[in-house]
Amino acid sequence: MKSTIMYSLLCLIYFSPLAAQDEQGEPFIRNYFPQEYRAQSQNWSIVQDHRGLMYFGNNDGVLEFDGIRWRLIPAPNRTSIRALAVDEVGTIYVGAVGEFGILKTDSTGIRQYYSLSASLDSSFKGITDIWEISCIADKIYFRSNKYFFVFRRAADGSYHFVKAIISDTQFHRSYLIHNTIFVRQDKRGLYIIDQDTLHLLPYGKEFANLRIYGMLPFKDGRFLIATREKNLFVATRSSFAAMKTSVDDWLIQHQLYYASKLKNGNMVLGTILGGVVELSEDGSFIRRVDKSSGLLDDNIWATYVDHNGILWLAMNNGIARVEIGSPYSRFSELHGLRGTVLSLTRWNNTLYVGTSRGVYRLNRYPSSPEKDVPLSSSQEIWKFEPIAGITAQCWSFVDNEVSLFAGTAQGVFRITGQQAQMVDNRSVRNMMRSKRNPNQVWVGLSDGLALCRIDKEQWVRVEEHRTIKEEVRTIAESLNGDLWLGTRFKGVIHLKREGDSLNWPVTRYDRANGLPIGEMYMYEVDGRPLVGTTSGLFRYDVDHNHFVRETLFGPLLSDSATVVHHFLQHPQFGLWMTAQVGERFEILHAASSSRAISYTVRNPFLRISDFRVNIPYPESGNIIWFGGADGLIRYDGNIQYAWDSEFYALIRKAVVMNDQRQNIPILSDTSRHVMLAHYDNNIRFEFSASSYERDGSNQFQYYLEGFDPGWSEWSTEFRKDYTNLPDGVFRFRVRARNLYEQVSVEDQLRFVIRSPWFKSWWAFGFYTALVFLCIYVIIHYRERRLVLANDNLERIIQQRTAELKQKNVELENLNEKKNEYLGIVAHDLRSPLTTIMGYIDLLIADAETDTFKPKEAVKDLVRISRISHQMSHFIRELLDISAIESGKIRLEVLPDNLGTIIRDAEPLHRRAANQKNIAMDYEYDPTLPDTLMDREKIKSVVDNLINNAIKYTYPGGKVRVYHEVRDQDVVTHVEDTGQGLSDEDKQTVFMSFKRLSAKPTAGESSTGLGLAIVKKIIEIHNGQTLVRSNKGQGSTFSFSLPRADKQSDKNLKVKV
Repeated sequence: MKSTIMYSLLCLIYFSPLAAQDEQGEPFIRNYFPQEYRAQSQNWSIVQDHRGLMYFGNNDGVLEFDGIRWRLIPAPNRTSIRALAVDEVGTIYVGAVGEFGILKTDSTGIRQYYSLSASLDSSFKGITDIWEISCIADKIYFRSNKYFFVFRRAADGSYHFVKAIISDTQFHRSYLIHNTIFVRQDKRGLYIIDQDTLHLLPYGKEFANLRIYGMLPFKDGRFLIATREKNLFVATRSSFAAMKTSVDDWLIQHQLYYASKLKNGNMVLGTILGGVVELSEDGSFIRRVDKSSGLLDDNIWATYVDHNGILWLAMNNGIARVEIGSPYSRFSELHGLRGTVLSLTRWNNTLYVGTSRGVYRLNRYPSSPEKDVPLSSSQEIWKFEPIAGITAQCWSFVDNEVSLFAGTAQGVFRITGQQAQMVDNRSVRNMMRSKRNPNQVWVGLSDGLALCRIDKEQWVRVEEHRTIKEEVRTIAESLNGDLWLGTRFKGVIHLKREGDSLNWPVTRYDRANGLPIGEMYMYEVDGRPLVGTTSGLFRYDVDHNHFVRETLFGPLLSDSATVVHHFLQHPQFGLWMTAQVGERFEILHAASSSRAISYTVRNPFLRISDFRVNIPYPESGNIIWFGGADGLIRYDGNIQYAWDSEFYALIRKAVVMNDQRQNIPILSDTSRHVMLAHYDNNIRFEFSASSYERDGSNQFQYYLEGFDPGWSEWSTEFRKDYTNLPDGVFRFRVRARNLYEQVSVEDQLRFVIRSPWFKSWWAFGFYTALVFLCIYVIIHYRERRLVLANDNLERIIQQRTAELKQKNVELENLNEKKNEYLGIVAHDLRSPLTTIMGYIDLLIADAETDTFKPKEAVKDLVRISRISHQMSHFIRELLDISAIESGKIRLEVLPDNLGTIIRDAEPLHRRAANQKNIAMDYEYDPTLPDTLMDREKIKSVVDNLINNAIKYTYPGGKVRVYHEVRDQDVVTHVEDTGQGLSDEDKQTVFMSFKRLSAKPTAGESSTGLGLAIVKKIIEIHNGQTLVRSNKGQGSTFSFSLPRADKQSDKNLKVKV
């Protein structure tokens, strides 16, 4: 696929280079649509400032373009911008409809429009369109139909009106030629402006009725005058003469409107109806660029050549960048070339191209109305025409002095003129002329290898190799005659030459021999076999019979990420290599393979790194063709293009990323600092570069001195955010690297983030004073603290002494209380025990004396049982009060109903009440609100209170139990008609072991603990106990429990 043309290249030195020099395709064109720049479609003027930024006069205002962003700068009332100009200090001047002024950087560093026409007095009202602006030193001339307004730029940057030059008819067009303004007045002729005065040229009246739409300077002081009615003239200040060209009639028909001069001295003429035409300085036709070439529009209002020699067009519909000054031109389907280019050769001074759609040849055609260009018959254009009969992929060509043979997927064809005749029906993948016998051709087939012979017009198949059945894509022949075959996915095949028969010994190489998987592209350089693979370039190591990476041609080709497509060595044209890295296609040229690293050149070819090209074809005359999936590209090395020209990186915007998105001024004086507050420390920088070769190809590096450790990596990202920058002095630097890997002039912005107030000098002075004050306060505090500590120690000693005395008193009281408890316990337990022992002794005596009476014994035993239960009740109450007071009681608190407890208590006390003929009134309600309680503990409370009421009520009395529901709790009342309590009894009724003045009415026993237990249990339920009583009028004991439905936390926190 890749190696086809070794023999043809050897013949190129005999070819005349004239045809190759003349063949020219279309230039690269980049159209900018109105949708991209977001303004109206119609554009009137173009200028580039000293930094490389592009400006366009649009119907909506001035468009500023930095290669990445478009920005609209409107004039008052959004009037159309007719004219733009730039002076020697880089100021942009703007001419609009009824308005003119300058673009000036505001306090935020953004260019805005400032009016100069507003400074004119009222006598100049009604200014019409400003069509041209000319800058000469410090003077600026704004031309309208009636006036030239002359302003002078002062040293401080201010502007002063000088005068108005007035036309007595109407000014038509003006031009700055050799630092002199030429202007045409309708019906008067062509003038110059000298010392701000109009002077008619000697021949000026000849142009009184000829409209001039272009004037261009020549190097020898002459200049071009281009008119609408009579075409072109060459003139000096004293004379003029017509310049006859082949496009005279065409220019009249398509209405010339604008003219510019290219860097190479050629002229570009823009028209209203036919795009632009390029002429040499002597008027010879070079090319035409119009809609059929790829422009959006044929209506051209302005042309402009930028600093790099590239042409910009202001069109009625959009803006275009046309690389007329570039050494590259392109052939595609517009020129009749269809399919992917697979092979190239020149035979009989005609270029033949093999593609995936057949074979084409490049021919000259006279210009015709087919291109909508009725140029003179002497003008020619280049188009490809197909060779009839070939419609399959053409991989290779070989030729001799009388015949050209094309190897295709259909077979081998002999080409004669525009016709082709099949001479071999085998599917061919590659053909290579034998070095040892020029009449022999090695043919790589889709399923093997063949040897053929060409003899003038004859093609003879000689022999096929019997064992090779692989698809042979490339063939290389060593100096010793051995063959190396590159196959598709089957590795490399080596045929060692032995005898005249083709069936030489075969050795196959694959992964086991160091080669990667994939297609193998076999080449021979300086007699050595090289293999291009999808994983870099390899060479054969004879000593180890192994393939290793070839590093002679630099790291790019040896890298495993590189797909090496093509190697071509020619004694006259050097070594050409094509490769692919990701989506980028690389073209390299080396003058000598033995010193390839030193001589490898790639930068000029980076312009087409986005085109899928892999076939290089160099020719004499410094012409190189590149073919691939994107068509055919022609490189003319005779065209001087400054791909290494200087360009600028530009900081376009710096923004504080706060709610207001405050712009930081971009100062033209880069030695000055912008001052920022300490809280303005989140900053975004946006940048661009004034290199426009290809969208997205510029890369950037940035470095924030004072924060970053060094330069960043190269990246296509055109903004950088910094957050939480500390206070300090910073310098943001940015530089760019363009498509040709040239590094720009860097831009920089210096700024200072002020220290916060707490880092200011007066703050540190305050901190110092505060430190001394703190030291003084601390010392004073420590001294005072020591005095207070001594005083406090004395108080503590006194307090501890008092506490010890109090503890002694309490211990004595506790001891007394303990003795009291022991006395009560001893008394209350001794009497029952004595009684029990007495009954037991009687029962024993009766049993021993045979006077035992069972009935009497049963009565005694009943008495013993009753006394024992009393003792048990006393002990239980004693344990309960002890547990409560020691904090060892545990409650299981849950919502429960008091009514059910009262109901369950009724039968328990019925017998005791009946024995004393006491009426019991229980008013319990099961629907009472639940209260939080430990049910067993509250049952003991209820039992104690009811039992106590019965005990102290006279026979025939009454005991009533009822409830009261309140907002937060439920109160239970036990009311009796007993003896009542004295005031003294009410004070001690809930105390342990306290004996009341009232006595049980039936001689019942009492421990003195029951009411104390009631009070303690109710308190740990967060309730209250109350007593209401008067002596002789009965008593009412009450207790309250919290309602469950009123508590936020159902788990009651109790006192333990």
